[in-house]
Amino acid sequence: MDHRAFFDDVAKGKIAPCYVFEGTEEYIKRSALAALRKKLRAALGCDPIRNRIGEGYLMGGEDA
Repeated sequence: MDHRAFFDDVAKGKIAPCYVFEGTEEYIKRSALAALRKKLRAALGCDPIRNRIGEGYLMGGEDA
């Protein structure tokens, strides 16, 4: 999936169970994560994505 398809899907509320953001374009990765967080926050009432230094981004409870 390219970044345009990702942004289109997120805007439509189509959220996949897993995403892998890789590549050299840090701006696109940060923008994609921000869009995903915004959509999840609106649907869930909270931000389920956490960032742990050295581990990356995690979703779920404290033990995730």
